[in-house]
Amino acid sequence: MNRAIGAKSHAEWAEAQAEQAPKRLIPTEFNAEYFDSRVGVNSDDAQDAILQRARRAYETYGAKLRNWAEREATIHSDPYEQRNKKRMTVAKMVKDELERNTEVITAAHHDLRHGIETIDSKINHAFRHKMKADDAREVRQHVKNMSSRERAKFLADADDETVASVLAAKPFLSGLKDAEAAMLRHKTVQRLFPDEMRRRAKYEKAFAEMDAAYDRYQRTLAGFLDPELSLYEATKAKVEKAVSGE
Repeated sequence: MNRAIGAKSHAEWAEAQAEQAPKRLIPTEFNAEYFDSRVGVNSDDAQDAILQRARRAYETYGAKLRNWAEREATIHSDPYEQRNKKRMTVAKMVKDELERNTEVITAAHHDLRHGIETIDSKINHAFRHKMKADDAREVRQHVKNMSSRERAKFLADADDETVASVLAAKPFLSGLKDAEAAMLRHKTVQRLFPDEMRRRAKYEKAFAEMDAAYDRYQRTLAGFLDPELSLYEATKAKVEKAVSGE
């Protein structure tokens, strides 16, 4: 009888000592469907390794946060550990997790940036290949000697080789302002390389979405830290420094 009472009292004590972990609201947008809608990924991109890797990296943030909430709940439910010790355990785990996940965003940045640079390099090479190498200088001088109106009409009707000769050099050598050359290049590239430019635009959107996802992830995970712990600011500063590459 006394043993039964003792067991019951112990169970009640253990229940009283166990803490309820804070309820965490995990962002719902960390999924492939949301990423696809924001970036414009469709079935045509199934073989695009760069986009598919970014897509998977994006999803990891949601999975990690859900796992985090479960781990935090387990720590807080331990009736035999002191409250401050639990808080410090969570804080250390947050620090370690934040530092590890800078690798996810850094790898995604590198991958997407490499994809963009590869497309740009291909387009630049194509322009150099298309230009009239033997008389490119004469072409630019001819264009430069025109009035602004004549120049605009001439370039609008010019063949690809002539436009490439103009764009292969500094704008002022053809009498163009930087903004005019940029507009001419944009129109020409969109016309000559529509598939590459569509893919490039998706890479840029994916880059922006990965940045936004990392920021949401960091802010959500930082919310797991007890603001009374000085480790919070130290961890935050260290992670920001790592992300900025300083």
